[in-house]
Amino acid sequence: MSSTRAAPSRSTSSGTCRIRPVPRQPCRQARHTRSPLATTSSRPQEGAERPDAIVQSSTGGRGRSADERLSYLDLRPEMASLSTGSVNFATSVYENPPQLVEQQATRMLDLDIKPEIEIIDLAMLCSCVELLRRGLLTPPPHVQLVMGIKNALPSKESILDFFLSELRS
Repeated sequence: MSSTRAAPSRSTSSGTCRIRPVPRQPCRQARHTRSPLATTSSRPQEGAERPDAIVQSSTGGRGRSADERLSYLDLRPEMASLSTGSVNFATSVYENPPQLVEQQATRMLDLDIKPEIEIIDLAMLCSCVELLRRGLLTPPPHVQLVMGIKNALPSKESILDFFLSELRS
């Protein structure tokens, strides 16, 4: 097993993303906050206490208001998800209008919260690069490619290769 992995970064002079090796670090915990009924939750009090873990909250939430989606950021987690655009899922639309994305990115920047950029389609990658160009994201970005969701990005090696190529250029 390799002791390094590829992580995206960005050249500020050219406005492009680059891949650079970083030391591999163990992941202690990765979980979405759950309500007492075991459904996903946007209630900050349900995720405030997680010792010995990198705390990452979700600003997602189909059907939740912008205020609900931003509420976790007031706890100042180390990281928070940031979907940089909307996408059609199998039975619903995951709405992330540009104004909301900018509001989330600005709030994370103001609170020194590292965004986890969720890329579910090509337009979201382009939006990520634009947010970097405008200074609303701090390089290097932490990018997660979300593949295999019906009506979004299929899990195909050729698509992964394309995205990695774009991140490197």
